[in-house]
Amino acid sequence: MPVESAAETLAMLRQPAHLRAYAFMIMLVMGSFTIAPHFSDFLVHNVGRAKDDLAYVYLCGGLLTFVTLPLVGRCADRFGKRRVFRLMAGCTLVTILVLTNLPAAPLLPLLVITTLYWIFTSGRWVPAMALVTSSALPRYRGSFMSISASLQQMAIGLAAVVAGAVIGEAESGELTGYRAAGLIAAVSTGISMLLAGGLRLAQETAETSLAVDSPDDSPVLAQTVEDFVN
Repeated sequence: MPVESAAETLAMLRQPAHLRAYAFMIMLVMGSFTIAPHFSDFLVHNVGRAKDDLAYVYLCGGLLTFVTLPLVGRCADRFGKRRVFRLMAGCTLVTILVLTNLPAAPLLPLLVITTLYWIFTSGRWVPAMALVTSSALPRYRGSFMSISASLQQMAIGLAAVVAGAVIGEAESGELTGYRAAGLIAAVSTGISMLLAGGLRLAQETAETSLAVDSPDDSPVLAQTVEDFVN
């Protein structure tokens, strides 16, 4: 039984559409968590905000995200998940570059930028998860989602390692290398936008296979059924 289980897992992992989905998931996580671990320190030491201001940053981001996420979901259902994902990811890419290059700034402009960042980076996960789920062949879906969750955790750790390698601290307390981390996050987000193009191929392949196996769409089977009936 363990041999059969291992063979089934290996067969699931070898599916090209699944591999694309896993790569997509890793890039998606890298696009957020490369800058997330040092986000608060950057705002305090580089942008010059007091630690008490961080409460407003997270409060505004959380409240607006709570309002906008259902809207993103409805837009994804209406206009297409891939299209909405690319829109939200593109906006995320822009806000990452703006945010990680911020100079010292007053609280109000900072809240606008950070709130937009939270809205876009959270909003892209809604269509992204729908795309990832639809890329799994039905018979592998449980195993696929389990490995996907594991890869998310691994990617978070990888992003933290990358961030730790490029981000340092100056004698003044300011973070160094945060722009480089932002560039890595932006590139990862851009790659995820490219990978989104093929994420439904597994589902389409499954549907095509089912269509070919049906008597109505297969001339040979249709003729066999007709001969049997007659």
